[in-house]
Amino acid sequence: MSLPKVSFRPHHLLCMLTYQSQGYSDAFVKRFDDAVAALNQGAPLQLCKGPDMLCETVLNDEGCHCLNDSVEARDKLALNAVSEALGYELRPDSCLTLTDGDLAVLRAAFADGRLRGACDGCEWTRLCSRIARQGFQEVRLYPHINGKTTDER
Repeated sequence: MSLPKVSFRPHHLLCMLTYQSQGYSDAFVKRFDDAVAALNQGAPLQLCKGPDMLCETVLNDEGCHCLNDSVEARDKLALNAVSEALGYELRPDSCLTLTDGDLAVLRAAFADGRLRGACDGCEWTRLCSRIARQGFQEVRLYPHINGKTTDER
């Protein structure tokens, strides 16, 4: 049985690294929780241009920023930075299955600032920085921190 693809815009690749079930709304959190659960089971991640499955939950909200030029610029920065960190080119239509090794590389790059250019101006920056400083404890994606599952911590 194949798992359905998880559709993310590029900057949400950065958000998933520090995701702890917090977000813009209950619907957004539920959708992100579902996406991370699928990724943890090995579902492929499909990059997309523009609003993704997470954005769908807030597109009708007043002040929704998902269609803003600044978010598109954030996606481009994230795509370039993630491509550089992983060592291969990603495009908005790329499909990948993240390994623990990929996540280790991305989290190291996030923690040392190499992936943070796309985070400039984001309201979640302080939270994500704290999570990275604390070693990505309690994150929802791949509960493999320092070789241990969350049940072993």
